[in-house]
Amino acid sequence: MSLLIRANSGTKQLFWMTVILVATFGLVVVLVRCFKKIIYPYIEKKKIISYVSIFLTLLIFIYDTYWLVANYVENLFLKYFIIIIYLFLIIFLFSILYFENKNNALKYEMKSKEAEYILMKKYEEETERQYNELRSFRHDYLNIISSLEYFFTNDDMEGAHEYFDKVIQPTRSMFQSNLLKLNKLNQIKSPELRSLFTTKLSFAQNKGIEIILDIPEEIAINQKFDFLKLTRIFAIILDNAIEELADLKEGKLIVLFLNEADHVVIVVKNSTRADLLPLHALSVKGYSSKGANRGLGLSNLEMLVESSENIFIDTEIANNTFSQKIILENGD
Repeated sequence: MSLLIRANSGTKQLFWMTVILVATFGLVVVLVRCFKKIIYPYIEKKKIISYVSIFLTLLIFIYDTYWLVANYVENLFLKYFIIIIYLFLIIFLFSILYFENKNNALKYEMKSKEAEYILMKKYEEETERQYNELRSFRHDYLNIISSLEYFFTNDDMEGAHEYFDKVIQPTRSMFQSNLLKLNKLNQIKSPELRSLFTTKLSFAQNKGIEIILDIPEEIAINQKFDFLKLTRIFAIILDNAIEELADLKEGKLIVLFLNEADHVVIVVKNSTRADLLPLHALSVKGYSSKGANRGLGLSNLEMLVESSENIFIDTEIANNTFSQKIILENGD
């Protein structure tokens, strides 16, 4: 750039300066886009952002020191003085970044513990609610037995049949669907995921949403996973499904857990509208068919999955069903 500008004058010099500035700007834009789409997700997934930052900053200091010494300092003492000053600056910068990184790690751990505490609190509340429902049902059960005893004592079989059809039968189906079904969640050995699914599915049941839950065997999640991200991923998936079914006022929510070799597969399906937009439109940040500031779910979900190692998701829309298959690689 310097040679081109010095070799020309007047209009040519202005022309080359403009060309060089535009080209530099274009190159920066391309590099930033590549960094944002390719490099940054990779270094975030590997959890080496701070180390990359330190390395790049050190390169800037080293180059800046070399440039100053080579071009402006002829006195040997000043050269060594500048080098020493920059060495102190490098050490100071490294210390700041190191402690900042450590502080961020502690903050993240505290945030993770806080999220875990909130989930466990909700899980305990839901467990207590179900326990109170069981107690209430036990009380109702005693009343039912007393009523049946009255019909049988008076040899009123017709009244007993009518009482069974109108009172006992609906109560039994309610009891089975609202309480016993979620007992399958005890097969999930991760307390974070178990509490999340219990809370969300209980909320869905209370909204009258039909749930099909299948967990044929114990599900163990490797402790290497970032459970804060994992719970955020499933919270977005379940919230979207429940919200869609609540708006439809019909359809089903299907949740399936499977162990397959060295990975766990979790499938969440929900009925959806016939006019639902294609996936690429739903994934646009800020888009929502339900009003402003409500379209961050799927775009956030993509970002969380891309920045999480050993977590993969396959999303499909077919036959008025929105299906998401989440694969958690349990291998080391």
